[in-house]
Amino acid sequence: MIWFACKQCGKRQERPDSAAGSLVFCECGQGNRVPWESTVEAPELPPEPAPSVPPRRPRSADYDEPERPRRPRWHEPTPRDPAYCLNHQEVPYEQVCADCGEHFCSACTVTFRGKTLCGPCKNFRVSGVHRPLRVSAMAILSLVLALVGCPLACCLSSAPVGALAQSTLLAVVLCAAGLVVPSTALLLGLLALRETDSNPRVGGRGLAIMGSATAVMGVVLGVTMLLVIAGRQFVN
Repeated sequence: MIWFACKQCGKRQERPDSAAGSLVFCECGQGNRVPWESTVEAPELPPEPAPSVPPRRPRSADYDEPERPRRPRWHEPTPRDPAYCLNHQEVPYEQVCADCGEHFCSACTVTFRGKTLCGPCKNFRVSGVHRPLRVSAMAILSLVLALVGCPLACCLSSAPVGALAQSTLLAVVLCAAGLVVPSTALLLGLLALRETDSNPRVGGRGLAIMGSATAVMGVVLGVTMLLVIAGRQFVN
């Protein structure tokens, strides 16, 4: 038997010698290539009770016991030459799998999303493509803050019109306060768009676009009021 550990969870795996070189999957979903020899120690088994042996009858001098046939030994796997295909030992390798790193001929590999993969690795990637997408938390938070911050920015940006006559500093503070929430929503929306572009398993791109567009309206309104206050101060 061949004993090895999973690359992801470290669980000890057991496979027969005939499975050497094949790709197997652990319970955690990680694909592992069965090595040609054990990489971890086999677990210690409890000692088996000694079988009861019946008493052997005495042999007479003129009695010859027939010779029993010898049991055939298990075929020991020969070491694999890395210069040849893993599945076809007589064909030189032409491609290297991008995931498992094993050598294969052109008949044993496929091109999946721009990468050369063997059959088991391609099947594992295809199974991952059909998994449900995870919606980005930053995209949801960006949309919520944008929907809350845009009306808040409108209210705080219109307040300086009346406060400008009393204190210019108060008007600037109100406009700056109105820019905090939309600016945060815009930043989260841009980070969410970057996350969805870099990780195909993360969804919520539409939410990130809506949050960013709504936040831009609040930011533009706040910046416009700041420019108006600065222009009036300059004129006065």
